[in-house]
Amino acid sequence: MSHITNVQDPNFPLIQLPTQFRAQRHTMVDRQAGIGESVEVFRAQGPGCIRHIWIVPNPISDTRFTPDYIDNSNTNAIIKIYVDDDPRPLVNMDLKRLCGVLLDQSPYRVDNAGFAVLPRKMGSVHGDCFNIYLPIPFAKSCRITMEPLMDQCIRIMADWQQFPEGTDITPYRLHAVYRSEYPASHHSSFLMADLSGKGFVAGVVKGIRQREHTDMIYHTGGQVWMIDGESDPHVMRGINEEDDFAFGWGYHEVMTRWIGCPYHRYANRTDQDGVIYRFFGLNSVTFDSSLLLRCGSRADDTETVVYYYRVLESQAPPVTSPETWEMAGAFGCTNHEEFLRPEIPEQIAAPWLGQFKDDEVEFSVHSAKSEHTWIDFSTYCRTGSQGQLDRSAYARTTIESEDERSVQIRLGFDDWLSVWLNGENLGSFRHDHGFAAINVPARLKKGENKLMVKLSNFENITHGGWAMSCSIENLD
Repeated sequence: MSHITNVQDPNFPLIQLPTQFRAQRHTMVDRQAGIGESVEVFRAQGPGCIRHIWIVPNPISDTRFTPDYIDNSNTNAIIKIYVDDDPRPLVNMDLKRLCGVLLDQSPYRVDNAGFAVLPRKMGSVHGDCFNIYLPIPFAKSCRITMEPLMDQCIRIMADWQQFPEGTDITPYRLHAVYRSEYPASHHSSFLMADLSGKGFVAGVVKGIRQREHTDMIYHTGGQVWMIDGESDPHVMRGINEEDDFAFGWGYHEVMTRWIGCPYHRYANRTDQDGVIYRFFGLNSVTFDSSLLLRCGSRADDTETVVYYYRVLESQAPPVTSPETWEMAGAFGCTNHEEFLRPEIPEQIAAPWLGQFKDDEVEFSVHSAKSEHTWIDFSTYCRTGSQGQLDRSAYARTTIESEDERSVQIRLGFDDWLSVWLNGENLGSFRHDHGFAAINVPARLKKGENKLMVKLSNFENITHGGWAMSCSIENLD
């Protein structure tokens, strides 16, 4: 086969596809389906990429299809996207959520790099038109089904590019993950995505319905992106809710290709709801082994959709990392001298849970599970709405060893960290200029080994990112 030139997608440039293709359009008009019935609306074989899907789900009247007299404002359906003969759908969610309509709202206008929603409400005619612009590449096959949530007539047009047989295309495949909590945990964190393998995040959309009215909805403490814990741990940290989506001082009812707020209800500073989105374009967030995306939370109804592309066969490599931790904190810590000051957790060898009863110091104790080698201190040791600065906290775990052996403990962190193994201090370390990883040599004894760390949290280039990655590598 002659050489075929690839070109970057203009909105998602990490997707590169051949310039030689046959333009195709798949059209289906008024396919009737009952509630929960699975209807195949697209099928293609060979290498290709869907560039645009237009969907109009219309309700079915008792006697005939009469759109001029039917309120279609809440029509919805589950859409499932399968590629490359994988029996599992890579996208499996309702159409409204996939297109950024959250909080159980009737469709409102949305227009960005990934999708557009065009609701029509003119007199007695109510209708919703959904357009998906997220590229859907496939090497072997692609199949799309829809499952109506009410009796429907489905209209669909899918514009796609058919590449010559044998053409190598991008290994990335579209995925989307939806999560919700009603309400989310107060002064904690909300899990937006837990991803394994190699890929990149193309965009996110988030909806919040305010239930807790003591503060502004934006004061959540921002997002924390914990990337490649197994291979090359690093962290990105946001500031506050609206800042993570590239707004300033609250939501703005505007829409651009990259950022927007298509829905906003504002009663006052502490009573409002909103849906906001951000697509990253050239600034897409890449990951080679895994990505854990969390955002600060309050006791508000919270929904998110994360749009990402992943290499199907990729997985996070196996590493040895403690699975459970005890955590204690937070303690005041404004300088290095205070950080080196021993706190109560250092004095208690027994399990921490239920052990701390000090009339002069107030702090909390938690049991935590690691995720892709990560412990997010902000999830467990935070009390304020915008996170905890000028604080320190402790985390302790047990490492089982079948024999005595030499290891190196890889610790990724920012600010200041002290580490102990079986009561021996292995050192204190400073990362005043951002997140970095260190390897600490240690000797494990046979049986149980107690590992404890103390980690501070200050405002630096990661704006109070309070997360740590820990893994154990055998040196013998």
